[in-house]
Amino acid sequence: MAAMKFERSGQKAVKPMPAQQLLARAERMRNLQRAAFVVAEVARHGGVCVCAMIAPYTEARQRMRSMVREAAGDIFEIYLSTSLSVCEQRDPKALYRRARAGELEQFTGVSDPYEVPSIPDLIINTENMLPSASIQEIRQFLKI
Repeated sequence: MAAMKFERSGQKAVKPMPAQQLLARAERMRNLQRAAFVVAEVARHGGVCVCAMIAPYTEARQRMRSMVREAAGDIFEIYLSTSLSVCEQRDPKALYRRARAGELEQFTGVSDPYEVPSIPDLIINTENMLPSASIQEIRQFLKI
């Protein structure tokens, strides 16, 4: 995954953001908060963001939602529901296998929890769905 870069001149310049890494809970929370800050800034200036993030904690999602709403933006949480077994089957980097072997600590869904969203705006079950069909559902929901 390439790093996302967002910069603007002025008082709140944002440094390039690193690609997501395997992190402890506190570090993941900070990374998600940084991402929410960027999204909130874009919304504050009339822009639109579509972010695909692993946000495994309810608390982090609630904070993100709050930050973006306060910044004048609508935020929609779209939950791509996929079982752990299907995630493991689709894993091209064998990260789940490594996590199960104990090589990776605090891995979402294996040794670190994934808290299923309780009130997402849209749920898409991707178990037997092509990515293009998921994208079409999201476009229909967003009316784009």
